[in-house]
Amino acid sequence: MRALLFLPAIVAVTTALTCPSQYQLIYGRCIRLLELSKKFVLDDKLPDYKAQCAKDGAHLPVIKNDQENQNFNDIVLSLSGNLEESYYICMDLVCSKATRKLEWADGSPVSYSRKNSVNFNFDCMSSPKTAISRELFDDWSLVSTTQLENYWTILFDYEEPITTPKPTT
Repeated sequence: MRALLFLPAIVAVTTALTCPSQYQLIYGRCIRLLELSKKFVLDDKLPDYKAQCAKDGAHLPVIKNDQENQNFNDIVLSLSGNLEESYYICMDLVCSKATRKLEWADGSPVSYSRKNSVNFNFDCMSSPKTAISRELFDDWSLVSTTQLENYWTILFDYEEPITTPKPTT
């Protein structure tokens, strides 16, 4: 009697990272570029951008270390392709009514500033400012939220790319 030897097909499962529609997978993050360089008063437009962002289940960039800062700078450069222009990246900062200090929209304190370029020890209720990341200068800067000063970059960061199993044989 002959024994039949069956070799089971080995199926390896890899994962593919995908993003919701209108988002691109860049540096392992799902990013949606809303504005690359648009001039407006932050207090006039930023609440609408944040609401649209939240509707997507996303948020503006939250940058808590040098690596994240570099990733967002690289993301902007990859989207723009322009190494000559400076991009001012709006971040997910809010002015806390309780502490009168800037904090991340999730309520966590701001404990990082690129190259310690921003002093967050000010009353944001009496001095309407926020911090932005300046890609070309590789630093952060405080800017007015009530004046028409700069051209802003608005990115939505969808927290986690969607992992889908992708069988391979």
